[in-house]
Amino acid sequence: MLETRKAARRTTNRIRSGLVGLRGGSPKVAIVSCDRFLGKVYDDLLLQGEFLRQGFKAQIVSWQDSTVNWADFDAVVVGSMWGYQNFLPDFERWLGIVENQTVLINPAAVIRANYDKAQQLQGLQQAKIPVIPTQVIRIDELDELILPNDKFVIKPAISGSGENTFLVKNRADFAEVQGKLRNLNQARELLVQPFVPEIRAGELGIIVIGGEIVNAVRRFPGVIEGEYRVQAVQKTQLSQKIRELVQSILALQEYEVATYLRIDVVEREGSPLVMEVEAFEPQLYYYLLQGASRKQVLARMVAEVAQKI
Repeated sequence: MLETRKAARRTTNRIRSGLVGLRGGSPKVAIVSCDRFLGKVYDDLLLQGEFLRQGFKAQIVSWQDSTVNWADFDAVVVGSMWGYQNFLPDFERWLGIVENQTVLINPAAVIRANYDKAQQLQGLQQAKIPVIPTQVIRIDELDELILPNDKFVIKPAISGSGENTFLVKNRADFAEVQGKLRNLNQARELLVQPFVPEIRAGELGIIVIGGEIVNAVRRFPGVIEGEYRVQAVQKTQLSQKIRELVQSILALQEYEVATYLRIDVVEREGSPLVMEVEAFEPQLYYYLLQGASRKQVLARMVAEVAQKI
């Protein structure tokens, strides 16, 4: 581990030294949040601190701040842009502006192929990646939905943080959910998925930076049942099947240029099923790491960003 840290530090120093003077000084990096969470997310602050420690200029900014000149930055790293789904036209305009002015991490093409979960899951299925069975319908097709015999989950294809995600237990539940979903943009698509009872044991989030698994967490999504909580998982505890699944995903064209991913899976009957691949604004849970492990993962992200610059 010590040698790995030394190698990462040497790489970052070498890249940084080559970047000095790129824009008349040290490289300047934006960590992008939103108005609601600006400066309030510990992971954003930890990453900013590591950039500063290594001699970069790093600033946490809101994507909704119209005064920001994105061309001033050598790289823009997506952080806590949570809630973007409620401002989709503005978000898509922002994405087009930034990709033409600086280095966006992850790249805009990766983000566009990722944030619409209907499109994402379709691509994974076509690549023979095992995913939770998913039916895609439009909001105006809710009345025509043939209700599954068992409990199911219904949620927007473009969403985040469990917003407008519902567990439907019976017809009475569904009638109430219909009323709530009809308030959304009628052009939005919905995902209908069977309820996987194994989710009660938590879903695994496998965090990848630079093509390697660097961390893992187990999340208990309170939006479905119980209270939300998250706990660290030793990456050495990940099964061989999960590791093989991760490698299969990393080999796909849409993810091979991604600097970071969080791959969320649920284990059913001994085999992992992908719930979603987060390549846009996933929490990477730096804060759950301790001591040298945290420093190593943060340094790895800084080194990857430096290489992209």
